[in-house]
Amino acid sequence: MARFSSVQLLALCLFALALHHESLLVVADCTTYTVKSGDTCYAISQANGISLSDFESWNAGIDCNNLQIGQSVCISQPTASSPSSSSCTTYTIKSGDTCYAISQARGISLSDFESWNAGIDCNNLQIGQVVCVSKPSTSTTPSPTPSSSSNGKVFREYIGALYNGVQFTDVPINSGVTFHFILAFAIDYTSAAAATNGVFNIYWQNSVLTPAAVQAIKAQHSNVKVMVSLGGDTISGSPVQFTATSVSSWVANAVSSLTSLINQYHLDGIDIDYEHFDQVSTSTFVSCIGQLITQLKANNVISVASIAPFDGVESQYTALFGQYSSVIDLVNFQFYSYGAGTSASQYVSLYNTAASKYGGGAKVLASFSTGGVGPAPSTVLSACQQLKSSGTLPGIFIFSADGSYASSAKFQYEQQAQTLLTS
Repeated sequence: MARFSSVQLLALCLFALALHHESLLVVADCTTYTVKSGDTCYAISQANGISLSDFESWNAGIDCNNLQIGQSVCISQPTASSPSSSSCTTYTIKSGDTCYAISQARGISLSDFESWNAGIDCNNLQIGQVVCVSKPSTSTTPSPTPSSSSNGKVFREYIGALYNGVQFTDVPINSGVTFHFILAFAIDYTSAAAATNGVFNIYWQNSVLTPAAVQAIKAQHSNVKVMVSLGGDTISGSPVQFTATSVSSWVANAVSSLTSLINQYHLDGIDIDYEHFDQVSTSTFVSCIGQLITQLKANNVISVASIAPFDGVESQYTALFGQYSSVIDLVNFQFYSYGAGTSASQYVSLYNTAASKYGGGAKVLASFSTGGVGPAPSTVLSACQQLKSSGTLPGIFIFSADGSYASSAKFQYEQQAQTLLTS
């Protein structure tokens, strides 16, 4: 086999991609992903169920502030195999692809396709995943090596729901974490009785948390992103139902209104926090939210999307995650919905149960409230230390900065949580 320099090989791959959206891949010592417009190290790692720290260690010398379109990166742990041990023609999974459709489009049998891609899960193809569409030149097709740890450094905090004047600058920010503020909330209803129509308006304290404030906090801290949460629990004390009647109309309204709002406020992502579904089918909710996230990402409006489930809405959110996990980056599971008497060991058990429902836990964040509900913050931090010791703590989120601002403890738990993640 002819040997190429790394520069020559990359040039050949990029040329083939430009012509056919496929490439001749010399299978290296890791599973690879090709960087696309809008990608970040964090988004790539989350989309592939690995921690950011593992991703960076597998790509020594990578500059996450200067990713290049067409750059090839490792998304599994490198092994000692020869970089020229096997070759096949590859295809990069796109939205809507299935194993059957890919095999038929290339005139190969489904059984051959599956045998050339040992370990592939045809029920859970991931956008950006690279697969073989020709027989490898050797009998061995490497499969991804799973990460030995799901520990990460994601820290998130909701802000703005209580209208008590809390500012971004009040919250301590550790430079070692990936920090997400989540504005609470944007709503697409005017009262608890009104239909959710996809036309979103601001419900957070935007007199304090302004577009200029968003720009300033992101300029001051390069590790900060700002999201907006959609939906919420109540308005004027009454539960708000998700009541979309037309998927196409709701999605069109939501994409339009949120694109405008996100651009106006310089936001990076959305969080889904609808909590009441008495008047709508699960399939309608899944279609609305899944299509919304997919379109916003495809349009490069957002880079991060999360969901915020709890026990009472598991059927809706597990269905959403099951169908759209490839575009959902994080799961803000509301563990503060459990009782105040929950012990650290019980919390760990509850976390593991939740993690098993959402892809094994690589995207599931631990959480607590500083508003006086749910397990005590000190208990949760003890549980988080146990989770980190077992390699199963991707990150932590807190509800909310408003609660901390109003409490006598102020932001001590934010500081402790971020220290735990970076230690």
